[in-house]
Amino acid sequence: MIKIHNVKAIITMPLVILGVTLLTTGACLGSASRTSSLDEVARELKTPKALEKFMRNNFTYVEDRFLLDVDEYWQGAQEMLVRRQGDCEDYAVFTKAILERMGYRVFLLSLYSGADAHTVTVFEKNGRVGVFDLDKLLTPRSDSLGRIASEVNSRWDSLGIMRQSGNIGLISRKFLKKSFRNISLMSVFEYLTRSTLRPVL
Repeated sequence: MIKIHNVKAIITMPLVILGVTLLTTGACLGSASRTSSLDEVARELKTPKALEKFMRNNFTYVEDRFLLDVDEYWQGAQEMLVRRQGDCEDYAVFTKAILERMGYRVFLLSLYSGADAHTVTVFEKNGRVGVFDLDKLLTPRSDSLGRIASEVNSRWDSLGIMRQSGNIGLISRKFLKKSFRNISLMSVFEYLTRSTLRPVL
């Protein structure tokens, strides 16, 4: 017959071990944990390349209709960090928020092709330009808006510089391909700086 001298200790020990495990896991995740703030994530990741790796390891693409049972819903950046599931604009909103905290100039660009739309993040710092397409970090071969768009989707027929209002996306400025004159990204950033419609996510 086995004698149990301290039932309370035996019962609580697994809970203590579980608690230590959870705390240790949280410490290892650091800023990448689900309860972290965007500022903490930006401080830990530091570079676009680290951001790419973080998203590839932690985020899953899911369309709004399957995730939230709605046709269109733009998550906030913190919401995306907690949920870690979303579609293209959710990825774009999140990367914009983190890149801005890293000191980059950033805007959201939607590419329209017929009835389809796809949103990416365009960013710049010290003359170096990059694009986040979901969790893929791209280095464009050009600094013109039209050519960058064509590298993402050669079939685009219009572009929209986007801003978020609540849980929807609004077009701050639209460009039609048939009447489009190539403009540099620097011109876009100057426009966003001057415009009262500039995205503020």
